[in-house]
Amino acid sequence: MDRTNAAVKPAPGEDLRILFVEDNPADLELILCTLERANLQVVANVARTKSEFLDYLLGTPHHAVVADYHLGGWTGLEALELMRAHRPELPFILVTGALGEEAAVECVKHGISDYILKDRLVRLPLAIARSIGEMNLIQERKKIDQRVRDSEAMFHTLAEAIDTAIFVYAASRCVFANYEAERITGYNREELLVMNSLNLIDASSRNDVIQMGFRTAGIEELPRHREIKITTKSGETKWLSMTSRAIEIEGKLGRLVTAFDITKHKVTEHEIRRLAATDSLTGLANYRHLLDAFDAELARSRRTGNSFSLMLLDLDGLKKINDVYGHAVGSRAITRVGHILQTQCRNVDTPARYGGDEFAVILPETGVLDARHLAHRVAKAVKEDSETPSISISFGLAACPDDGSSFKEVLQIADGGLYFLKGQKFTSA
Repeated sequence: MDRTNAAVKPAPGEDLRILFVEDNPADLELILCTLERANLQVVANVARTKSEFLDYLLGTPHHAVVADYHLGGWTGLEALELMRAHRPELPFILVTGALGEEAAVECVKHGISDYILKDRLVRLPLAIARSIGEMNLIQERKKIDQRVRDSEAMFHTLAEAIDTAIFVYAASRCVFANYEAERITGYNREELLVMNSLNLIDASSRNDVIQMGFRTAGIEELPRHREIKITTKSGETKWLSMTSRAIEIEGKLGRLVTAFDITKHKVTEHEIRRLAATDSLTGLANYRHLLDAFDAELARSRRTGNSFSLMLLDLDGLKKINDVYGHAVGSRAITRVGHILQTQCRNVDTPARYGGDEFAVILPETGVLDARHLAHRVAKAVKEDSETPSISISFGLAACPDDGSSFKEVLQIADGGLYFLKGQKFTSA
């Protein structure tokens, strides 16, 4: 299907217009399908050449630009320079294949909003939403800054109308909070003006807030932007994008703090990351997550000198189950193993499905002997599973760094043990 001028009909109030700079129809199709799957409703315009891109910039309003890095006869960075000259406020997201360190640094130096690798397009919807949100926030903050300089009275009027929470501090004392600050925190402004504002902040974010100058408004060099967690008056947890900057209040240095509620974005981001790291059938970690968990434990092992274990599990006879009972029953057998692993493993363990009938568990701070105990517990749970058909599992174990210093080496040792243990009938049935 030719999608050059395709547009997903936006919902009321969600007329999101995106200019795509792409000369490869297949890549464009993949990007548009990714946005559709994420329920991001867009009106898409496509520029293949510099002249087309410039015509769109000058003639059609857009909310963001999404550009390929390599284009026929020009590059995405050249598109960025054109955009800077004519529509500098637009978010610019670069989509690229493998991006080397030097190219990545170059892109960041040029001020792109974000870059997405083509093999990780699932991040694109969130990147678009975040970039547009940040663009809107920046524009609002620029308006606020200018009006504060013009008139304090005008600032108060605008602050009550804007959908960004605003706090003004003289030293560490809050002297102004707007309606949106009340709405986000659940406290009325009288409470906000007398309470210790740090009590709003989740413990995990308090150091970040202090560094922003919440208590030390005189230190301009401190970081001015953070994403922080707060606890509202009702006990609800929210994520805020908070910016703090020095201002003058009655001849003394104070602080203007603006906060934008990004809780929905954070929830979406967490869900995307969870789905990207989860096996859809069993709910266990997938192969990519398994590798990340191994690397994390390997780094900890090198710091502490303690070993950890890798346990492999193989569901015996899955092909026979599929042939006799059908693939639905075979899939159910796989989920049964996944459920048993979830119930038998510790919270610190990482159970994963990394193949059709193959499972693995990363066991932090665990030697092979203790790993064998877990293997026997899992085998016992499988044996006691009354669901039909009955299933059996074989195990293989290896320790790191004793059996290897890389995932490949440890996996080979554990995999060899798997088949050895199969030969010894070390199974659950």
